[in-house]
Amino acid sequence: MIKKAICPNCGAEGTVGRYCEFCGTKIVELKKDTEYSTTIRKTVLDFKISQDEAIKIFLKNLAQKEAVPSDIFNKLQITEVSPVFIPMYSYIGSYQANWSCLKIETEKYKVGDETKEIEKKYPMNGVAGGNFSFLLPNCDIDSLPSSFNAFFENIKYDNILYGQTARKNLNSEEQTYIIEEKGDSQAIVWNNSDCGKLLDSDIENSVHAQLPRIYEDLSYSYSTNGGIGRAFLLATWTIDYKYNEEKYDFIIDGTGHYICSNSPIDENEKKSLDELNKTIKDSKGNAIFCGLLGGILLFVSLVALIAITSNVTIDHEWKERFNPVLLLLTDGLCAVSLYLLGKVRRFLMLRQESESKRNNILNDSLSLRCNNLTNALNTNSFGISDIEICKELSANVSKITDTLETKENSVLTGGCMPILIVISIVIAGILNLLVLLQYSNHAKQVELEEYNVEMTEKHVRDSIEHEKAMQQQKEERKKRNYRPSAPTPSFSDVEVIGLPNGIKQIRMTSEKENSIYEFNKQGFLISVKCNRDYTTFTSSHSYTIKQGKLISQDGKEVEYNKVSANEDIISCDNYTLCNVTYDSKNRIVKIKDEYDTSTFAYDEENNAHEEREDIWGNAKTEEKMSIPILDIIGSSIYIPKNWEDKITSTDEQGRPTEIVYDGLLHKETVKITYW
Repeated sequence: MIKKAICPNCGAEGTVGRYCEFCGTKIVELKKDTEYSTTIRKTVLDFKISQDEAIKIFLKNLAQKEAVPSDIFNKLQITEVSPVFIPMYSYIGSYQANWSCLKIETEKYKVGDETKEIEKKYPMNGVAGGNFSFLLPNCDIDSLPSSFNAFFENIKYDNILYGQTARKNLNSEEQTYIIEEKGDSQAIVWNNSDCGKLLDSDIENSVHAQLPRIYEDLSYSYSTNGGIGRAFLLATWTIDYKYNEEKYDFIIDGTGHYICSNSPIDENEKKSLDELNKTIKDSKGNAIFCGLLGGILLFVSLVALIAITSNVTIDHEWKERFNPVLLLLTDGLCAVSLYLLGKVRRFLMLRQESESKRNNILNDSLSLRCNNLTNALNTNSFGISDIEICKELSANVSKITDTLETKENSVLTGGCMPILIVISIVIAGILNLLVLLQYSNHAKQVELEEYNVEMTEKHVRDSIEHEKAMQQQKEERKKRNYRPSAPTPSFSDVEVIGLPNGIKQIRMTSEKENSIYEFNKQGFLISVKCNRDYTTFTSSHSYTIKQGKLISQDGKEVEYNKVSANEDIISCDNYTLCNVTYDSKNRIVKIKDEYDTSTFAYDEENNAHEEREDIWGNAKTEEKMSIPILDIIGSSIYIPKNWEDKITSTDEQGRPTEIVYDGLLHKETVKITYW
């Protein structure tokens, strides 16, 4: 007689005396008089949380659950807390699906001036793969509290749980925790579930994710690897409690991850929340419906108005093709669409108002339950034996009430709706006006048509003459507007910044900027190249300077337009750079652009210093010297007044070749080369 027994390693059913076909362990028949009469070895997902921790989670969950009576903790009675081992099967594996189909593409080709289309089919194939995991109970679910149904649904696809299982010897007491198994094999449990259909659906979705947009003649087949049910015991805590003499239960797995329960309901609060949720759902649906219908009608009406506008024409025999009735019908359709769009905003505002009311109700009831729980913990531990866990629970509940906030929902679409309606009314009004204008100007349209050729020719002639006049004006403006700073100052740009003459080039480097300034042998600045590398952008610019005047920017000519005897407007490529004011010695004393105004003062040695205001509004002259014209381009040379103290290197003649000083944001390095 063939005897069946359970594999002591993996829990699979096999034949006594043979080796398990899944793990290779020899299967033996357990005798009642052996050592296994007091202990049994099982694969178990054991308890990770204690009874006190389970009660703590239960109380916190009950406080945060919606529509639970506010006085729940004043009348709560925990009648029993029980550890339970639930027999389970874990099915973990992978699948591979081979598929093939015909890809359909439409190709266009030309036959003379005509474009034709042809449908072509190409064979395609591929392989879709993935993993699957299912957890199924191996016990009589009907004998368990109803909350277990939802509990099993929550953990149905969690393969992480199985990875935490381990073999364990269960003592006599722990064996009493085990719910009686059905005795069904892993195959029977699988066949009695809907997991096979779910797996087929997952495989089908994986295949369709790889298919082309248009196809036909799809076929696929798949194979699985693994998926053999492995038996284990799932540890859970069940808490039975009463409220107003009604019985309820709470279930949490031994790891503390999955929770299911039935709890008392505050019918008034639930009714209010249900009504608000229905209003939120209905207003959202109505807003979508009115928005789509109104948008479609608005689009159709505007297109119809455009079509009517383009059709209000007349031939040379004055045969009118305009129907006023059609215009009125189109205007009526446009009015209906605008009414529907107006309803959208009202529905969205209603939704926002309802969501605000719902959030206020939830927050108020949550705050009240948390406060009641905190007060109750002062006199009732609810079966928690560890004082520290009780204190931790009280602290967690207090933290919940401290962080409560009312959620506000913005309705951007609703805010934009009035603007959309106004724009639509304006467009519709313009189109109607165009229709009426065209209808009243038939004669003028005919006249314009007769002289169309003549007007076109005249336009060409006028364009040519206009271009010539503009070119002449531009040449005259160039001659008129450009003037060097006359007379040339007796001091050079090098002297303005207090450095010795003979400088050929100054290179200023910092963390984010590298600028090169070129000078002629007379010490006047002739060109600037700036390179900036910031986090958000990188820029590179070049400038040409002559006799203290900015001549070009990135290859584009700079123009000077005189405002007064001592003030110019500088522009480049039709864009105003700034206003420049000179003193009687033709020195720049003020530069004003769109964002800022810079003023300059000159000392007895003709060194230029930028003037700024302190926090009290008093003028303050900066110690650093600079070339004023460079303030226009936002990249200037700043030399400290005491630069002799900042010299880090010199040439053979004792002239400075490197000056290093602390700038406003970072260290500045000035490198100097000489002619």
